[in-house]
Amino acid sequence: MKGIDCVQAALTAVAQADSLSDLLYRCVQFCGDVDTVAAIAVAAASTSRHIDRDVPTVLRDGLENGPFGRDHLIALDEKLLRFADLV
Repeated sequence: MKGIDCVQAALTAVAQADSLSDLLYRCVQFCGDVDTVAAIAVAAASTSRHIDRDVPTVLRDGLENGPFGRDHLIALDEKLLRFADLV
């Protein structure tokens, strides 16, 4: 799958979803490179006030915590939110 295809699929899913759980479901329905599509879509949607942040706890708590695991993702999320507040 080409990068532009992943971005187009991610933006399509974001435009149709009203929550992060719905967004993840829509990304998986596309098939193909769903992890890349979901990563782009969730990153794009996570700062939106129109998208409910309802990711199930099991998805967060079940993440491994290696060098690029849960703590790393939490730190990236905090940086993104700080940047979004500046824009």
